[in-house]
Amino acid sequence: MAWRDFERHPPRLIGRYHVPWPPREDRILTDWLQQNAEEPKRAFFLLSMRWHPDKFEQSFGPVLDPDDRHAILQKVKRISQSINSEWCVLRRSLQGDLSVEDIINQVDEASTPADTPDSPAADTAPDHEVEEPHQVAIDSQHRYSPLLPRAP
Repeated sequence: MAWRDFERHPPRLIGRYHVPWPPREDRILTDWLQQNAEEPKRAFFLLSMRWHPDKFEQSFGPVLDPDDRHAILQKVKRISQSINSEWCVLRRSLQGDLSVEDIINQVDEASTPADTPDSPAADTAPDHEVEEPHQVAIDSQHRYSPLLPRAP
């Protein structure tokens, strides 16, 4: 509900405390699935569009407070990366016969506590195009990196 209100009637100048941030950055997708009866693929699509850095900037960029702009966009980027990391775990889990609770436990095992809004953001996006990974590794700061197949 808060997101819909924010989207329909954004403040004239959006500061970091105006954005209805998810309660935890490390469980956005799984928390959404627990609260909403959605297909996981649809939930991933909706959340990844909502928190996609380019889409967010396109929708709200003109009214972002210049003093908070960088912090807001960095947090949006971390949230987007977190959703993608969760989706990697969730997608693998959906191929098996696991309950939603089992899937949530797997995501919890792969994640760490969320960053606070004031913590520095780690810029983990590659500066170049990367080959599509077959698997990903999630480090202790909940960043994911591709595990590329070895050349024969």
